[in-house]
Amino acid sequence: MASNASVVLCCSVSLDGDTFSAILPSRTTENNEMVDRKFSAAKTRSNRPGWSVIFRHPVRTDSRGNWGLKVRKGLGTSDEAVADQLVGQLNELLQDESWWVGDRRKDAELQFDQVVVSAFYDGIEVTFDDAEERRSQIIPLPSKEDGYSTALFLGTTGAGKTTLLRHVIGSDPEKDRFPSTSTAKTTTADIEIVSAPGAYSAAVTFMPEHEVRAHIDECIEEACLEAVQGKPDAKVAAALLEHREQRFRLSYILGGWKTSIETEDDEFAFEDDIASETELDEDDTVSSEERGRHQQRLESFIAAIKDLSRETASTFEQSLGSLSEQKSADDRATWLELFGIEAFRNSKFSTLALDIMEEISSRFALVEAGETRTTSTDWPSIWTYDCDDRDLFLKEVRWFSSNHHKQFGRLLTPLVDGIRVRGPLYPDLGAEFSDLKLVLLDGQGLGHTASSVSSVSTRVTNKFSKVDMILLVDNAQQPMQAAPLALLRAVGSSGFADKLALAFTHFDLVKGANLGTFEHKRDHVLGSVGNAISSLRDIVGVGVAGALERQIDGHSVFLGGLD
Repeated sequence: MASNASVVLCCSVSLDGDTFSAILPSRTTENNEMVDRKFSAAKTRSNRPGWSVIFRHPVRTDSRGNWGLKVRKGLGTSDEAVADQLVGQLNELLQDESWWVGDRRKDAELQFDQVVVSAFYDGIEVTFDDAEERRSQIIPLPSKEDGYSTALFLGTTGAGKTTLLRHVIGSDPEKDRFPSTSTAKTTTADIEIVSAPGAYSAAVTFMPEHEVRAHIDECIEEACLEAVQGKPDAKVAAALLEHREQRFRLSYILGGWKTSIETEDDEFAFEDDIASETELDEDDTVSSEERGRHQQRLESFIAAIKDLSRETASTFEQSLGSLSEQKSADDRATWLELFGIEAFRNSKFSTLALDIMEEISSRFALVEAGETRTTSTDWPSIWTYDCDDRDLFLKEVRWFSSNHHKQFGRLLTPLVDGIRVRGPLYPDLGAEFSDLKLVLLDGQGLGHTASSVSSVSTRVTNKFSKVDMILLVDNAQQPMQAAPLALLRAVGSSGFADKLALAFTHFDLVKGANLGTFEHKRDHVLGSVGNAISSLRDIVGVGVAGALERQIDGHSVFLGGLD
């Protein structure tokens, strides 16, 4: 039976180089783990104008679930005496547990300055905010009752589903460049397009602040692991600027790392690549001066990571020895894992994460068009925009969806949770197609993460009942790999086989001495599909497998030359 006894410890809390001593009551959890939740605040200078306050919050958890999330908040004053007074008020809140509940906010507003109340209470209230609902408040999704048909685009990463979506909405690959495409796991947010007459509208929602902070923590930890192994700065920067799951790319927001050797021409560039780059207007690109500032800031981050790694290693090696002393691969892996945990606990780790968060927040100030609404903690929640001009509309939306390297340093794409646009987005197929009523849903590719290769997330399966067509976009060259097969299993077992349709891309690349005609190629691809469905019979049953096979045979299209 675990003890619930309390003891009193005298300890020091270090914040940005200053040490504050306090008598801290300590608690033991059911696992006899000591939890100290009394912290002190201190004023500090950061990139914000004037003074800021920095402290660990006693009732907010970090990305590892530990109490004491490090918070930095602007105090709105350049007067040091006023800043000291505000910090003193915050320390009163931090030392008295009776204030540590959201219900006391009204009482706190009567006793403390509003800046102090906001710094402490913003973010501790539990909210269940639905990003899709926020978008719907701006642009409702029409349904079958409104005369609209809804198609859900699904497919493996790189199969071409977003390229196909471009064709359906009549998006020019060089002029419009929306939605963005590439072979590098491009689509990471929900993309919802309502093809309708009238003006153009957009509603873009963003990841929650805590989720972004968790991604940044993981990127910093990976960079620290590279640094402690003595890797060059470029390797450390690569770990920092791209999350290992390739969903969260800081390089889009902070700018790409400038290598020591750069050439004007890429020996692997082709004419099509060069042509697409020349389409960018000058005001759509980041200037060389701005790229220089981004590089300087990145260099300061890399220097901070190397300093953090050295400091952590100097104490860590005293107990476990150096990395070079680890003889086996398992020992090295264990050493690095434990080092990452120790680095995360270093106070400089959370300070660096806050610096990066501030740098990210500053990019929203560069968005001049539309309106950005924020949460109680000043984190962007949704961006809305209305425009009659198609070119201008897409130009502004691209800051939230583009992946062009010449725009690195200003793109907000990695922060986006969902993009919903409405307007006359139709293919150029004549007047009879200009009044189509379509809702087109696209999202992250199957297999983007390792876990999505063999299973389909509930975020996807929950949409099956809300759409009229589930369009699986698959590569005809290698049809029905693990991820598409998992989707077929999910569609069949949930009873929505009658909504399934398949679009096979890259059909022009299906070649072979035995494939002389279109019919030969089609039968070859469908034969692979049939074999795949046969493997599902024991899982979903003969009836469901047969329904899937009949549906695919009658609802498949074969596409080539989409690019």
